[in-house]
Amino acid sequence: MNFDASHYFVLGLDHRIALEQLREYVVYLHLKDYVLKRAPLGNLRQSPDNAEPTALGDGDFPLTEHLAHLRSIGYDGVVSADLYVPDPDAALKQTAQNVIPMLRAL
Repeated sequence: MNFDASHYFVLGLDHRIALEQLREYVVYLHLKDYVLKRAPLGNLRQSPDNAEPTALGDGDFPLTEHLAHLRSIGYDGVVSADLYVPDPDAALKQTAQNVIPMLRAL
């Protein structure tokens, strides 16, 4: 399965628990980041009114903790940056600036 922790995050759910429960089925990971506009919904429906996508590391998603968690559980599958932003080129450059130091620190 393709796991995207940001979906759980935007809904106010614990993505770490979901990943632990689904780990044996996960072969691909999306990484997305959002700036939350208000508290997570917690009502099991996503809304563009709740969160605005941004470059990885620029939003409210705990990306450093998520990357460390992936390492701690031994995840070794594919990981991709999923950037649904108006200027993907700029977001990709910003993502690289934010994520490379995070990865080096792990």
